[in-house]
Amino acid sequence: MNIFKTLKRAVARWRRLLAAALAMLAVLTGLSAVQAQAQTAPAVVASGEIAPGQVLTAADVQLVQFPAEHLPAHALASVAEAVGQTAQYPIDAGAVVTDTAFGTEDGLVADGLVALPVSFASSATAGLLQVGDHIDILGQLADVPGQQVLAEAVRVVAVPEESGRLISSSSGGLLVEVTPEQAALITNSALLGGLSFAIR
Repeated sequence: MNIFKTLKRAVARWRRLLAAALAMLAVLTGLSAVQAQAQTAPAVVASGEIAPGQVLTAADVQLVQFPAEHLPAHALASVAEAVGQTAQYPIDAGAVVTDTAFGTEDGLVADGLVALPVSFASSATAGLLQVGDHIDILGQLADVPGQQVLAEAVRVVAVPEESGRLISSSSGGLLVEVTPEQAALITNSALLGGLSFAIR
């Protein structure tokens, strides 16, 4: 009889420990959920493929919770910011939409910047570029040996083909968004020799 009482007390004790453990697990799970929620932010993503020149409607985008640490700069946080805007380059389905995907009031460059036509020595490599890409432009400077970085992280704002791909060097190159000072430097460098670029 004493054995049964001992077993009964042991089972009761283990039940209390198990209940306490389950309660602690529930608390930890709740804290993890709150922490995960705090690490996300609202972001506008493309509902489907968006083509250059397409005017966005509410059906083209949707608002989701996106991991904050992976959220790109200039990401849109509301659908209203995207509706009515014109895409300047292709946007993949599910990709986060940023304000750099759209043209400014003049449809091309931001205030204080200019659109500079440039041609590169290697048209085959330049064929990889699309509108919206960011590149470093390299060229020669007077009295400085070798190619130098003339402008960093400039944005490609137009290419000769409607498809968004660069064609042959006979097309006259492409347009990049630069400051007036960078435009003067690049233009002078082009007179000294061929320009090249590095993709960001």
